Amino acid sequence: MLSTTAAMTNAVPAISFVLPVFNVQAYLRKCLDSILNQTRTDFEIVIVDDGSTDGSLSICRDYANRDARVSVHSQENQGQGVARNRGVDIARGRYVCYVDPDDWLESRMAEELVPTMESSGADFANFRIDFITESGKVAHKLPRFAHSQLKGEEILKHAMIDEEVYTSPCNKIYSRDFLIRNNIKFPDFRAHEDIYYSRILSLHAHSCIFIDKIYYHALIRAGSTSRRMDLSTILLAIKVIELERSVLIDHHLPSLAKNLFDAHVVKLMSYLLILAAYRIPDWDEYIRCSEFAATVNYGEMCRNPATLSYLRLRNRWIAKMALHPFLVRVLAKVLTIFGIRPY
Repeated sequence: MLSTTAAMTNAVPAISFVLPVFNVQAYLRKCLDSILNQTRTDFEIVIVDDGSTDGSLSICRDYANRDARVSVHSQENQGQGVARNRGVDIARGRYVCYVDPDDWLESRMAEELVPTMESSGADFANFRIDFITESGKVAHKLPRFAHSQLKGEEILKHAMIDEEVYTSPCNKIYSRDFLIRNNIKFPDFRAHEDIYYSRILSLHAHSCIFIDKIYYHALIRAGSTSRRMDLSTILLAIKVIELERSVLIDHHLPSLAKNLFDAHVVKLMSYLLILAAYRIPDWDEYIRCSEFAATVNYGEMCRNPATLSYLRLRNRWIAKMALHPFLVRVLAKVLTIFGIRPY
């Protein structure tokens, strides 16, 4: 449902900010204000409310009533991936940025990123994010980039192991024409949809650039989708792996080294198993996570030197640790006592 006062001008916006919104009324105004305070003004905000049951939709409509650059669209709850897909279909901007509605942007983001994209001709650009706790502490920053540009298959190689071309869809600005032309969409999963998206994006890209500046601030909050962890999280990850394998290996890229794909699986599953040790209170459910990880031959992959050769030493160590769930569980308990935990 389009807000009645969100009629847009005929001019094509330089950039469309796409926001999937679901029950974030406590954070939404800060996010929207950070976009409306951009120093470059030829943008639009495409909000897709994903069936909110709190006051989020009312807040969105209020902003649309006050600024014609804001449009509001509603759907039954289908997940943020589906909401983002719809937002891109509606968007009119030359470029697209995804913004999660509990996060916020630097004011010069659009002003600096749009001309960089225009001059580079890249399919997408990567920039840095920091992660902020609800108390205002910076818990983590994406590291500085080692490259200024990647081309061709090198983009996919870096994306597969989450090196520089990161899984997050929010640390990028995309050519909308590139997304539409290649039908790049999120799967209709309730979690891990961004894992698949980043790899399909990289499969089709001819060129991407890196901008070594933090433009995006991500809020770490207990109730967010990204921090949810239970057995279904592992099962969905396995589903994503199966989808990736069918698209990347079986159909599009048979030349992709099997060990590189396996390295992607190892890095993803070991990360999730470490999180499970911290966040799943029930021991039996935690152990079942390890058991289901074995169904993708996780243990065999971890013991293959050719697979591990694609990963940094730290990630190899984490992968080896994740093979021992009892040890990881004890270590997680000890580290938690000292306030050390994954962000």
